[in-house]
Amino acid sequence: MVCPHCSYSEIITLKQRTTLGYERFRCRCCGRRFNERTGTPSDRVQQKRQVACAKSTQAAKQAITLYEDFSYLYRCVLAELNVFDRYGNLRDRQQAEEGIKVCLALIEQLKRNAITEAVNKVRRTLPDLFHYLDVAKKVVDEFKALPLPEECLKAYFIAWQWGKAVRKAKKSDRKNTAQ
Repeated sequence: MVCPHCSYSEIITLKQRTTLGYERFRCRCCGRRFNERTGTPSDRVQQKRQVACAKSTQAAKQAITLYEDFSYLYRCVLAELNVFDRYGNLRDRQQAEEGIKVCLALIEQLKRNAITEAVNKVRRTLPDLFHYLDVAKKVVDEFKALPLPEECLKAYFIAWQWGKAVRKAKKSDRKNTAQ
């Protein structure tokens, strides 16, 4: 056996083996360590596989990060579309619009063409999107004219919003919870 680095023929066999069980050696001339596969085609294949694995791992991490970022921002947009806050108070249209605009700007910063196109479509529909808040304001004003305590009305509004979310849920087990 000769050293694959300097081609010197005097080498020392080391006691330990590689993790794959190959013998390890050290050159007496250059002092470099190597195994019986060093410099062979199978060694280069393994190196290529390690590089490909590292690239795919990095791509997977980026995809997961993108998914988590988008998922969080998407849930924020949906939360801004709620008619009532968690206390049963009617949400302010201006506040909801500003919240959605901020979320859309953050989603756009993810720099994905398909997502950016979807954001632009949502931006075009924003004026019509919040019409339901104006309608809800009229309905809430009619309810407030009734002789009911404010706490009862707020509880009713929260229940209505929760029921609406359950009806629109895509998972059947969540739909069955309300029935």
